[in-house]
Amino acid sequence: VPLDQDQREYLEKPVEVLQRSARLIGNVRKMQKIMDGSLQAHVIDLCEMLTYVQREFGAMPRKPVTLIMRAPAPCHVRANELLYDVFSNLMTNAIKHTGDRADIAITLEEADGDGGRSYRVAVADGGPGIPDDFKDVIFSRVLKGTDKAKGMGLGLYLVKSLVDSYGGKVWVEDRVPGDHTQGARFVVQLPAVLARS
Repeated sequence: VPLDQDQREYLEKPVEVLQRSARLIGNVRKMQKIMDGSLQAHVIDLCEMLTYVQREFGAMPRKPVTLIMRAPAPCHVRANELLYDVFSNLMTNAIKHTGDRADIAITLEEADGDGGRSYRVAVADGGPGIPDDFKDVIFSRVLKGTDKAKGMGLGLYLVKSLVDSYGGKVWVEDRVPGDHTQGARFVVQLPAVLARS
């Protein structure tokens, strides 16, 4: 017998709760690995990883994901297997917070960092954006539970913790400078590992 809308929602709600709980448990375990130093850093090709992320998330209906590479491959950084979680988290947020339809762009470019060359990756979306008074605190885990930051707790805190552990930086800015209502642009900057000559 086909289920009506109410019955379907009744069954789907516990599944959503279980999925959220599983994500939270997974994030807590990842945080533990960061804190106890059990993950060894090694050289990772950022270009290859972003291609994989675009392929994985680009299949979402009505939310095409464009990957713009402005740096020649390979793009080596020093990180660990949780680097994927940084971009997976940013992509999940972009998809979740952009309504029924959106264009999402991942851009990779070379940049000059504090200590030399680095790679800058931006994930930009056309969602509701991040108000200016939240830009400096959005990566803090204490935001969980506030109305304005609903659903942006441990995930972005994990992103910041990981990027910090790789010697990088992460921040959020307006997709259209000066107008946060036109979407957000999350930026991750990681030190480049120079090729051996």
